[in-house]
Amino acid sequence: MQKSFLYANGVVASLTGNFVTKESFNRMIEAKTNVEALSVLQETNFASGVAIETPFQIEELLSFETKKLLNFIKQESPVEQLLSYFALPFDFNNVSAFCKSIVLGQNSSNFIEAEGLYEISKIKELVNTKNFDGFNNKHLKSALLEFQVLASKPNIKGDEVDFLFKKHLYENLKEACHKNAITKMLVETNIDIENISTAMRAPSQYHLEQQTLSGGTLSNKTLLEVFKKNKEAMLSNLSPVLTRFVKLALSENKEKAFVEFEKLKNTYPLALLESKKNDIDSIGPFANFVFKKQIEIKNIRLIMSYHNNNLSEHIKKRYLEN
Repeated sequence: MQKSFLYANGVVASLTGNFVTKESFNRMIEAKTNVEALSVLQETNFASGVAIETPFQIEELLSFETKKLLNFIKQESPVEQLLSYFALPFDFNNVSAFCKSIVLGQNSSNFIEAEGLYEISKIKELVNTKNFDGFNNKHLKSALLEFQVLASKPNIKGDEVDFLFKKHLYENLKEACHKNAITKMLVETNIDIENISTAMRAPSQYHLEQQTLSGGTLSNKTLLEVFKKNKEAMLSNLSPVLTRFVKLALSENKEKAFVEFEKLKNTYPLALLESKKNDIDSIGPFANFVFKKQIEIKNIRLIMSYHNNNLSEHIKKRYLEN
C-alpha cells in the first residue's frame, strides 16, 4: 500500500539522527590503521547488530546496510517511481554480472550487488536457463535477447556488455519514472551526466556516437562540442548542475577532473533536490534521505578500502562531502 508523503517524510525525519557523523568520518579518515578505522565505525549505528572480525570483512557490513536501505525503500516509499529509480539499477547490474561471467569468464560474485526487485538466485536461474520470459520486465528481456546476439560474436569486450545493459536500464527508468516530476528530472540528468562522461573519455567521435544514451536534455551537437573540448560553445544554456560537469569535462587537468567528476556524480542529487528537501508534500525529503544514506555507504567503502590497501593518504581527495 502506497504511503502518504506526510507519513513517509515523517519516517525519514525520525531517522536522520542515525547517520554517521562528520566527526566520526574524520576520525576514520585520520585513523592510523584499518583496525582503528573499523573501531571508530563500530561505535556508530552503522550496520548495528552485524559483527565482523577484521576490517577486510567490511563488505559484509556494507552489503547489510545496502539491503536494509533497499528494503526500507520498498516498504516506505511514497511513490512507486522512487522504488523503480533506486532498485532497477541493481537488477540490471546483477543480470549484467551473470552475463559477463558467461562470455568473459569473470566471477560474477565479484560484481553482484544487493537485490533490487529480483532475488539473486532467481536472476542466476533465469539467465543460466535462458528463461527470459521469467523476468516480468520487458526491458530486461530485451536486453538479454540483445545480449544473446552479442554473445555469438567473437572478441566481446566488457564495455560492450556494460553499455548494452546501461542502454536498456535507462529505457526502463524513463518509462518507469516519467510520471513523477522529481524522478523524471533525476533520470534525465543521469542520462546527461553519463553522456558527458562518455564525451569526456571517448577515444573517437565514432565511439561517442555509438555509446550515447537517448532521452537526456543535451543534444548530440552539444556532446560533440564537449568531445572536441570547445570551451566557448555550450555553457550558456546549461543548468547549474550540468555546467559543473561540463566544466570538468573540459578541464586541462584530466586526472583531477576525473576524480572530481566521479565525486560530483555521486553527490549532485543533493544539489538537485535542495529546493525540495523540506517540501513534505513531495518525495523531496524521502529521496534526500536515501541519497544521503547512499553517500554514507560509499564513503565507508572508500575509507575502509583505502585503509585496507595502505592508500589512506588518498582518502580526503575522494571523500564525498554530504
